Amino acid sequence: MDLGLPSGLLWATFNLGATSPEQYGDYYAWGESQPNWSYEWNWRTYFYSTADGSGKLLLITKYNTSSTLGSVDNLTTLQPSDDAATQQFGNGSRIPTKADWLELLDNTTSKWITINDVYGRKLTSKKNGKSLFLPAAGYRNGSELYRAGSS
Repeated sequence: MDLGLPSGLLWATFNLGATSPEQYGDYYAWGESQPNWSYEWNWRTYFYSTADGSGKLLLITKYNTSSTLGSVDNLTTLQPSDDAATQQFGNGSRIPTKADWLELLDNTTSKWITINDVYGRKLTSKKNGKSLFLPAAGYRNGSELYRAGSS
């Protein structure tokens, strides 16, 4: 969707794994291009991690900026092979960066609304009036879904 952003960035009209704007879609861990079965912070469930020598502590193997968590590579932007949007929709599509989100927020007005009984935030372009709906899909912790329908 073209919201008339200064960068020219186009936004998808719905979340990965959804077929309409009000569906939550799938949930992904950072750097994983497939939905996971569990989102616990441990080496058994996060693809880019391994256990330390004791088998207890998590060591990050990619996208790490802290030497206390493993080998540092300072990658903070997803590579295409690890980007769920690129993998599902092809080159040119990607998960938004922090800068992308800030640009979106700076160039739209925002309002909480309900569409088809789904609560979410409507972002309307200040330039061309087109709008994007982001459902309040919550977040996953372990295998549980939290705050869906409220944040």
